[in-house]
Amino acid sequence: MKKIIAIIILLILNHVHVFAFEYDSWKHIDDNLKTNIDNNLDKFQEEKLIKIQNKIQYLLKSKKLSIKNQNIINYIYLRISERLLEIKKNQDNIVKKWDRISVDYIGKFEDWTIFDSSIEEFAKKSPDFIASSWREYEPLEFTAWVGQMIKWFDEWVIWMKIGEKKTLIIKPVDWYWEVAILQNIPKKYLEDYFEQNVPETSFRDYVTQTVPKEALWEKSKDLKVGEKLDYEWMTWEVEAITNSWITIKIENKDNPFFGKEIVVWAKADYQWNTITIKKIDKDMITVNILNKQSPFYSKKLAVWLIWKLVSWDEVKIEKIWEENITISTKNQHKLAWKTLIFEIEIKEIK
Repeated sequence: MKKIIAIIILLILNHVHVFAFEYDSWKHIDDNLKTNIDNNLDKFQEEKLIKIQNKIQYLLKSKKLSIKNQNIINYIYLRISERLLEIKKNQDNIVKKWDRISVDYIGKFEDWTIFDSSIEEFAKKSPDFIASSWREYEPLEFTAWVGQMIKWFDEWVIWMKIGEKKTLIIKPVDWYWEVAILQNIPKKYLEDYFEQNVPETSFRDYVTQTVPKEALWEKSKDLKVGEKLDYEWMTWEVEAITNSWITIKIENKDNPFFGKEIVVWAKADYQWNTITIKKIDKDMITVNILNKQSPFYSKKLAVWLIWKLVSWDEVKIEKIWEENITISTKNQHKLAWKTLIFEIEIKEIK
């Protein structure tokens, strides 16, 4: 039996000294052996420790152990139990996948200029800091490992402990790496002329709408039919009132033909464009638009054609498809193509 127990202990604890079985009680095990046992146990993860504990339980239930052998096994069992309790306690303070956590952070560029922080003291050091009454400086809350944050941010927090600090370095390729932003738009919107079908109601001088009284807040009190209200850039006229609803007539100032007769060949200028009515149906009106708003107006559309905006930023044609055109514009985001450094601290695990 001594030989069997010795083999099991050797497998479990990586060459624990077999001569310890000759002691009468684990209380009299020398400190070197205790240290050997404890150090070996520290190498095992929770799953392995539970398997070892189950093996020991089987040995103890067999009642075939001598008292000497049982004492050393009991000591190992006790230390495993303490180690499992310690692991459980630590797990409660360690970030795991899908934990809801809160994190304090200080975001910096490679020159250590701060661009943002959840801590007001550091946020004020950003060159872009703007005092705001609506922003509350508090730890950032998110769910780890579900992609709510930028790449790596919510992955690198896994296994961090409450109160632990870490510096994350995120390269542009994993963040705002695009020097230019690509966008697909219908080809016709960049051509000099295009046709568009517009709902007939869009060309009415007045639009009637029924809304709940509470949508007008204080304005709904003491209203009378025929009364007019000025709301932002529109004028409303009350047409009907019920207990819960108000019917209003709204001046459609966005109508390019406001105050004009809607007939074929009628023309109107709207936001630098010239609109001509080509066809009138019951519910739809077909218009032809002279598209002076196009950045490529009066130019032949071709790949690599460039147009400069007032801000001197460039709009460039990258590819021409049958119905769409891919254009690129410079990425104006302040974090674009920059390495980001985050100093973070785990504040709470929900």
